[in-house]
Amino acid sequence: MPIKPRALIYQCNQCDWKCIYAPSSDALLAPPPQTCKKCGGSELVGKPADALDKLMGAMGVITASKTHPF
Repeated sequence: MPIKPRALIYQCNQCDWKCIYAPSSDALLAPPPQTCKKCGGSELVGKPADALDKLMGAMGVITASKTHPF
């Protein structure tokens, strides 16, 4: 049985930019971010997103992936 992946929040180590990656189904149409959209840094740290992160992403406080809107 297919299982939807958990939402992840990626944060840049250089400028603290954050992006939430929340696939809408088990089919991953777009890969998670590989580089920072703000500074271009390649050191992104991923961690599971909690309910507050998801809410902040829906409100636009945290950048959300364009392919996976809330």
